Amino acid sequence: MKETVGRLLSALTGGPKDIVIELCSIGTEKISDQTSFKSEIDDFLEHIEDPIISDQMDCLLKEIRKNILIDAKDSKLSIFEELNAVLDKEMHEREMLQDIIEPLKKGLFACVLTYIHDKDVHLYNELVIKDEIEGKLKEGYIHMGKLDRKYTQLLTLILGIQEALMEQPSNSPLRKPLGVLCVDNPEKMSKREREKSHIQTCFDMGSNIVFLCGRPGMGKTTLAKLYANVCPFKEIYFEEYKRSMEYTISKLGKHNELGAKGEKIQGETILSYWESLDFEKRASILLIIDNYNGDTLQNGNEQRYTEELQSDFYKRLKDVGIHILITTRINMVSESNVEVGPVDNTMELFENHYRGKLTDEQRNKAKELIDIVQGNTLLIVQSADIWSKSDSIRKYELIAQLKNCCLKENDVLLKDKTLYEQIKAMLNFSGICTDEETSIIFASAALMPSSGFPRDKFVQMIQCDINKLSELIVGNWILIDYNENLSLHPVVKEVAVREGLADFEKCSEICKFISDALALELPLEDRYPYMGYAWEIYKIFSSMNPLNKILVRLFYRLSDIFDNTDEHERSMKIADTLARVLPETDLDIVEKARMLSGIAYSINNFFENMDELDKAENMLQSAQNIMRKLPCDRQDDLDVIKARVRVLSNLGSNSLAKSKCNKNTTFRYLQDALEWHSKALSSRQRYLEEMCTNENTVYFKKDVAVSYTTVATDYYYLGQYDKAIEFHLKAYQIRKDLKEENAMCINMQRVVGCCIDAYKKTLLINNEHWEQILSYYPSILEINYKFHSLKSFQTNIDNFMSIFEIIHNDRRLEQYEKEAMNKKCQIVEWIKSIEELAKKYLSAIN
Repeated sequence: MKETVGRLLSALTGGPKDIVIELCSIGTEKISDQTSFKSEIDDFLEHIEDPIISDQMDCLLKEIRKNILIDAKDSKLSIFEELNAVLDKEMHEREMLQDIIEPLKKGLFACVLTYIHDKDVHLYNELVIKDEIEGKLKEGYIHMGKLDRKYTQLLTLILGIQEALMEQPSNSPLRKPLGVLCVDNPEKMSKREREKSHIQTCFDMGSNIVFLCGRPGMGKTTLAKLYANVCPFKEIYFEEYKRSMEYTISKLGKHNELGAKGEKIQGETILSYWESLDFEKRASILLIIDNYNGDTLQNGNEQRYTEELQSDFYKRLKDVGIHILITTRINMVSESNVEVGPVDNTMELFENHYRGKLTDEQRNKAKELIDIVQGNTLLIVQSADIWSKSDSIRKYELIAQLKNCCLKENDVLLKDKTLYEQIKAMLNFSGICTDEETSIIFASAALMPSSGFPRDKFVQMIQCDINKLSELIVGNWILIDYNENLSLHPVVKEVAVREGLADFEKCSEICKFISDALALELPLEDRYPYMGYAWEIYKIFSSMNPLNKILVRLFYRLSDIFDNTDEHERSMKIADTLARVLPETDLDIVEKARMLSGIAYSINNFFENMDELDKAENMLQSAQNIMRKLPCDRQDDLDVIKARVRVLSNLGSNSLAKSKCNKNTTFRYLQDALEWHSKALSSRQRYLEEMCTNENTVYFKKDVAVSYTTVATDYYYLGQYDKAIEFHLKAYQIRKDLKEENAMCINMQRVVGCCIDAYKKTLLINNEHWEQILSYYPSILEINYKFHSLKSFQTNIDNFMSIFEIIHNDRRLEQYEKEAMNKKCQIVEWIKSIEELAKKYLSAIN
């Protein structure tokens, strides 16, 4: 190589000066456009007027490429170090100007890199990240690697994924099955052929459920994904275990994403659907349940998980006839299981991530390191990356530190605790904790939900250095999949959290961002994507004392999402935390009162007993006391007015909820509810009259409509149906004026319900009301459908059939028979025009 480089530089420096200028202008940024780059090289060669010199230059460039290729075949990652050293020496001997040396080297490197890219794109990627030829190219390397993997993914999709992505039948409660499952760095992963074959054998032998058992970090999840990508099954579902088997299965439902705004699918519903399929269809389904026992390494409650496998739901799931693969740390002795241990060739795995060949001495040391980490896949991958950036001394230091982490008790190696200590040592050794910005990125990532979080949103939230994030990804401290979702390995996350590497000081900015993203003023569908991240933050920081006000706001806003998504258990857990910490939190007292009122509202809606409602009432009374003690100059502040009226309304909701607990006191509590709701209505009407700005007028109009609805509800339970209808119609008119179609439907549906119930309980008929409810159809159904309110749609279909039947059977209503028939025909024609509705509702309405 030295001789070739020398002759090339002689030709360059001995020829026209503009030849050097041309080559200097060819930078590594041109690599992104191969055609453009090659034309630059051709233009450079053609620029040399002497054809003999031009041919010589072409030959010399090709010869350098040839020399590089010899090293490239051995994946020799030092090739640019050698080329750089030779160039420096030869250029120095020729006394080349300093301002020419670096651009010229870049041009030559670009020429060689182009050639390598055409021959071996993976080596090209590794060379770029290894030598850091250009700052921008580091980011480009990661992008090119992903593009290459995405290309492989697309090929797989084209070859065999069409059936798996077919639309589910209209009656299916399930979301779409998956195609290719994402595996990080697939070209560097062990293929695990033996284990994949073992899994298939278990299924072929008749087992419906196979457990992938093994210690954390061995690659159970990766193995499950590798198997899914080659298995013979047509429909593949992947779900991380959460809370219980039944809850986990329910997450497969198509309406469990908020965007659908439909009725939540229960686990029992999905089991029933699977049971309704024929044998062949059931046998074509693979369900992967990941991380079955996700408890901490040292405090996992293994007994709870083994007991759940005796539950009726699990037994039914096991017998349903689909194929199920479960990753777990528990060794399931009585079940079909595949033990996931070290990969077959741990040294090959190490070398793939080391990005180069090892000398014999280095191989011996690497083998020692692999033995120390007990063949753990996660540790092998991470230590290989650290080694690739370390000199000999640091390599030996890493081995020594990992060896010191091996814990024993009565001559028995404590494997899980050893793994925990080794991950901790690796984190300290990696330098993540010593670089401030890198430690913030890592700490923020440790708060992610285990299901992952979009990379672009993560970068937006913390405004981080892309190169530092890329280094964490390359080192496998942060994982990334084909869909650009980031996550942490569960063990790495556990160590980071337990050891305080993810403290609030480092994570304050991301907590502030997520708290703002959960603001109650924003649409629910905009807040929903941050719910998982916020819940992880709650689990990690809720025990802080005192709680930062950023966290208190975040938790309060998160509880509102859980209220809206029927997550009663989590909402109540947050409510208890907030009730405990609010008195000591550094918040404005009005904001505290508003939060107390909001927590009480949650309890009113999801109470389980009278004690919970008494607790909610105490919170509301505390909020009232806060309002009474405010100085006079704050009493007329808009935020105080809003909070004060909200407390009154929630006291009414509390009494209404109490009326359902004890039949003997129902009437008294309904009277209390009506009194509180009437006070709230009067206050809102008075403030509406006093408001002068459009923004506040709209706000109080909406609140007045809410109060009309709550008063109407009290009258309904008191059996005063005419009064209930009167107030529902007042609310309806306001919402109609504000053009709030979906809200209008609430009052329309309630008016219909009042008319039907009044008829059934009293047999009394108010002609004006019956004309009113007939006029709602079919528009009420069209609005339900427009806003995906599936549960309301079903209720309003049922209500219409009740109306139609009552009119048909009661001669007092015969004047409405023709109108009712016309409405029915309109509904039928509209339903016929929409295929998905026709399949489900046409037979019922006919």
